[in-house]
Amino acid sequence: MLHGVDRANVYLVMELGGRCIPCLLDTGCDLTMVPREVINRVADVEIRPTTHRMWAANCTEVRIQGEATIPFVMEGRRLDTTALVSPDIEEPMIGSEWMKAHRCLWDFQGSQLYIDDRAAVTLTQRKKLRCRRLYADQEVVVPARHQVVVPARATLFSLKWPTGNTIVETRQMEPGVYLGRTLFPPEHRGLRVSIVNTTAEPRTVAVGESLGNLHDVEVLPGQDCGTSSAEAVTTTGDRKQSDARTDRQQGKPVPIPRDSVVNVRPDQQQQRPVPAPRKSVGVRAATVSTSDEIVSSLLQQLPADLEVEQRRQVSQFLQKYQDVFSKSTYDMGRTTLVEHEINTGGHPPIRQDLRRHPIAHLDIIDEQVREMVQNDLVEPAASP
Repeated sequence: MLHGVDRANVYLVMELGGRCIPCLLDTGCDLTMVPREVINRVADVEIRPTTHRMWAANCTEVRIQGEATIPFVMEGRRLDTTALVSPDIEEPMIGSEWMKAHRCLWDFQGSQLYIDDRAAVTLTQRKKLRCRRLYADQEVVVPARHQVVVPARATLFSLKWPTGNTIVETRQMEPGVYLGRTLFPPEHRGLRVSIVNTTAEPRTVAVGESLGNLHDVEVLPGQDCGTSSAEAVTTTGDRKQSDARTDRQQGKPVPIPRDSVVNVRPDQQQQRPVPAPRKSVGVRAATVSTSDEIVSSLLQQLPADLEVEQRRQVSQFLQKYQDVFSKSTYDMGRTTLVEHEINTGGHPPIRQDLRRHPIAHLDIIDEQVREMVQNDLVEPAASP
């Protein structure tokens, strides 16, 4: 019976600092625990050292920062509660020792709880969506125009029920700073996520900074969870198929697919035709390399002291992400994450006449312009 009640997420609503705090009745946990952020809401609450250690259902240790006495209030009556303080849990958890100390009698059918032989308190089942959160576990400086892997940790709902695979979606943390989409294992510690800074200034990710919300995902049967493909990962909520562009390796940042970038061109624009070549000239075309040639060239540049297994791993990695390499001069790709700016300050525009080029260079210039138009790098335009 207790198992069924816990699975229904039954809460005892108490007050702290003038706010209502739903506390999970967790009979699978002996000791009461509260998140660190709950302690931060109340002044003059001392966190004392403790020797207690706790483990989650997935056998990973829960970080304990100490213990404190929390001045909870319920129906006008103060209930000083000794609780362990942890940054790893999402909400307060009332343990079985607290229920024994207050001589609690649980009326399962009526969904009521008698505390200290007093009148019954109505229990609630939270209806709003709960979500696990992802936080930075170390302070990391992301240099300008760089990508950095940031250590992270996730919160837990309960120590009794094991967690599954989760995913954090790509999002813009602030203008020019982006979090990469990442698939995580069931563990809540030792996670890693990529953050890219496209601005001209360094960006500091502080310890405890919120990085995003985690969503439950399911790895489809027959797939290796350690190297699950994008097609094999579906969200629990909507079961939508994930991006099938690249394979996703569990616990590793997911590259942003090149074909996810949409380039918008004006529908109506005065166009000027590209000048035709004056005569046939010998202009060397852009060299196009195959993916195998690129990978082979990179493998030849590896240090000579690498072991055979290390070379094999590097080869597999390059083959897996070979679509990100440029295959020719004009294979540049596109991104909407960065906009090029030319800072002219307060200076007005400068008008200059077109500079003449040597006649010997005109055919080469026309050929290169035509190749850039054909590869959609530039487009004809008529400027005033």
